[in-house]
Amino acid sequence: MGLFSISPEIFTLIFQNCDSIVDLLAFAATCKHIQSVWLENSSTIVWEVSINSIRCFDDALMVVRATAIALEAYKAGRQPPITPMHELSGRFSKPSWDELKEVLNVQHLIRCIEYMYWNSTIDGENLFGGCVLPSELREQPEENKQEAWKNRFYRAMYRLLLAGAVLARAYTEPFYQAQNDGLTDFLKHFERKDLGDADNEDGGFKGEYADYLRKFPVYNFDIFDNSNVGKWKYREYDNLLGPFSSWLVEDANLRAPPPEKNPTLSDSHNFGPHGKKLLEDLMCLLVAYEHLACKFTNNTDESSMGRYPNKRIPSPSKRNARKVTIILFGVFQVEQITMPADITETKNFLLTAESHPDLHTKDGALFGVFDIPAVINGLESEGRRRDLTGSEEHRSPPATFELWHFTLRKYLNLGFSERAFWIWRECTWVEDVGCGTVFVRPSWNIVERYRPDRSTWMTAGSDGYWQLS
Repeated sequence: MGLFSISPEIFTLIFQNCDSIVDLLAFAATCKHIQSVWLENSSTIVWEVSINSIRCFDDALMVVRATAIALEAYKAGRQPPITPMHELSGRFSKPSWDELKEVLNVQHLIRCIEYMYWNSTIDGENLFGGCVLPSELREQPEENKQEAWKNRFYRAMYRLLLAGAVLARAYTEPFYQAQNDGLTDFLKHFERKDLGDADNEDGGFKGEYADYLRKFPVYNFDIFDNSNVGKWKYREYDNLLGPFSSWLVEDANLRAPPPEKNPTLSDSHNFGPHGKKLLEDLMCLLVAYEHLACKFTNNTDESSMGRYPNKRIPSPSKRNARKVTIILFGVFQVEQITMPADITETKNFLLTAESHPDLHTKDGALFGVFDIPAVINGLESEGRRRDLTGSEEHRSPPATFELWHFTLRKYLNLGFSERAFWIWRECTWVEDVGCGTVFVRPSWNIVERYRPDRSTWMTAGSDGYWQLS
């Protein structure tokens, strides 16, 4: 029986049972007849092989698609559309070959991050401005639990990138609205690099600009939940943060183990397996934020996007360098990341980030690029002048933690615990988050029952008890 007598459906099944993309390509190159079957059915084949051979493939695919949607919108000078989360999945529409290639670039990025997590010699900054614990202090999984560790790590990293792409709209909205409102002075102000400097010549972060930003929910991170503004913000979060949060909930429900026949009361929060899985995912996402944000340096001679320029830390060899397009959570801008082909080169270097070249105009200007970390820093400085965001020793959670505040409150009736950020050099955050405890012990958390009267974690008095500012 010759190859031509075998139906395309049989060849498609053979393709789908390949163990890897390498095997798939090798089979596709066998002859022109098999290659034609591959070309006619590539999306289905790519999906079936990739979902079984690439760790957390659908999460990575959603990152690629959400980032591409955002980039196309910003290139056109508009905000990204609101895309239903399920439409980003390969289960909704099968991936193309080009999408697979970009998924492999994103996967290489997370492999670099994983290597740096365990081996980096660079003292990166944590989300509170201190130093992330050295890599040699990371908590190691037991040998028989390494796959579970990798699944948690990769899933969390991909989802943090997905959150960056999906939620960028909420953080860039003021600047697109300012363009529509003709507020040129407001927009020009945010070209400054010293937004958080209270001593600059125009008095730091102008009150009128802060007032304008606070018309947008995510920039009211220091407001009491039970105030009128806090209640308005929470309602608006249903539209801004809700789609991503509800997707997290739905996915956690799908992956949660079945309820125990004889449940125990060992769970301090006393909710079922669905709630436990969601809390685990949220804590992994939180710890991923700490360990992803500090792995990049700017490919410019300026400090921006919450990062230092590359002259501070030399870049690795650009030979065989790979590039990937992402939107980092907390930066909320489309950037191109340069990575070494050999991940071991990241031991002594950071990855370089720069504004995506497609956002550069012919005269070199940038369109639709805003320094969100500097904006947040300016608002936090303005808040400290009003005693809203805590002291240097007793810090409030970073402004970008609004995603966790909202999701914990809405779905689990939880908030961050009193001592999660207590004197940051000695608190739970620095040690347990720095060690990556949750990736090894997924029951770890820093939450307690939700309290509507809290906006900061500032201390008052000498008894060590947390008071509201």
